[in-house]
Amino acid sequence: MKILTILVSISFLLLLSNDLYSQNKRLQKANEIYQSGEYYQAIDIYKDAYQKITDKKEKAHITFQIAECYRKIDDPKQALLWYKKVIDKGYEDPLATLYYAEMLKMMGEYEEDFLQNAIKRFKNYKDLIPGDKRAADGILSCDLAQEWIKFPSGYIVEEMKFFNSKQSDYSPAFASGDGRVVYFTSTRESTHGKKEHGTTGEAFADIYESTMDRKGKWSTPVPLSEEINTEYEEGTPNFSSDFSTMYFSRCSVSKNKSMGCQVYVSNKKEDTWEKARLLNIAPDSTVIAHPAISPDGLTLYFVSDMEGSIKDTKGKNSKDLWKVTRPALSGEWGKPVNLGEPVNTPGDEEFPYVHRDGTLYFSSNGQTGMGGLDIFKAKLTPGGNWEIENMKYPINSSSDDFGICFESEKEAGFFSSSRKGKGDDIYEFYLPPLKFNLTGIVKNEKTNEPIVTATIKLVAMA
Repeated sequence: MKILTILVSISFLLLLSNDLYSQNKRLQKANEIYQSGEYYQAIDIYKDAYQKITDKKEKAHITFQIAECYRKIDDPKQALLWYKKVIDKGYEDPLATLYYAEMLKMMGEYEEDFLQNAIKRFKNYKDLIPGDKRAADGILSCDLAQEWIKFPSGYIVEEMKFFNSKQSDYSPAFASGDGRVVYFTSTRESTHGKKEHGTTGEAFADIYESTMDRKGKWSTPVPLSEEINTEYEEGTPNFSSDFSTMYFSRCSVSKNKSMGCQVYVSNKKEDTWEKARLLNIAPDSTVIAHPAISPDGLTLYFVSDMEGSIKDTKGKNSKDLWKVTRPALSGEWGKPVNLGEPVNTPGDEEFPYVHRDGTLYFSSNGQTGMGGLDIFKAKLTPGGNWEIENMKYPINSSSDDFGICFESEKEAGFFSSSRKGKGDDIYEFYLPPLKFNLTGIVKNEKTNEPIVTATIKLVAMA
């Protein structure tokens, strides 16, 4: 009997050991996928590990990782639920409180209960980490959001249903001077790449084209040729001022692992684009993307997390705006230069765009904004300093807003947003002309007699 008991005990211990080994392998795999940036794929593996692991401390950590995945794939609703579980489990990392507050801020169009709860959580985080300015910034952004929604800018914003699909559609760009050709990025089902993106859970993106007919109707979007689109991910197109040169991002993948992004360029020959070629503007990096060429063609802005970028709160390189310049259109690009503060922050700055008047537009989650990525505009002063302004509501919302472009000299164009909670979509915006009704009588100052033929001029005062 003793021998039998010993054998049973050994068998039990072996089964327990194998089970623990299996759990550790499962968690290790989830962590590896998370570290590679494939957050969408990591979610299911983390959830599987969550069901198997019994250790409370380990379970709380997995819960935090699941919340992080949802936050990074821009699903604030699910992230909010999992951060709530994290806090309820007494997880020790104060970042759970900060991110929970940020998700509350991003939910909906700033319903009062969400905002007040967000402010409360930001204050809790401030008590935990008094030196972190993100708490004060979060409280300020909640206050500004309410004010901006109450007193919106004059822009009119409407969804562009002709461009949008059930998948993600974003980063529009005018591809002709008359504003009748638009390119944009999409992950819809007709893309060249058929594999699932580990970060988004959607197909690899391609660049699409839509044209407007004489009646003002946009055509069904079609993907560009294989000279531009490949089995990998292409997007964020941008054009020279004469629309003969296109810059765009391409992100490669090898054995389901991201190989980083680079900037590519293509020239137009008659009505077709030549085979895209790599633009060697910076050393290999995880990210070199989102190109934006200046009107004179001598400065190229882009996004990168290369060495020299501002560190985030965890000591890792954040995504910053960089630029390279050249002396002439036929010249070689110089060394990359980080735009520095106040444009760049410990958060991420992305999706630059240069207006014809030289104004730089970009998106950031590090500047004070309404939630997620906000669109900002930056102008250089005569002294060489950047003056930055939030585009406010309704251009910006509680969700991610990014990838803006303007039609020629008009105060109108397109941008992308996830404000409806179903992925990224493209929106139209325009600033309607101001209309005034002026009534009254013009009289002679000395005789007080009406002046019938008087001419009235309305002059704006600075």
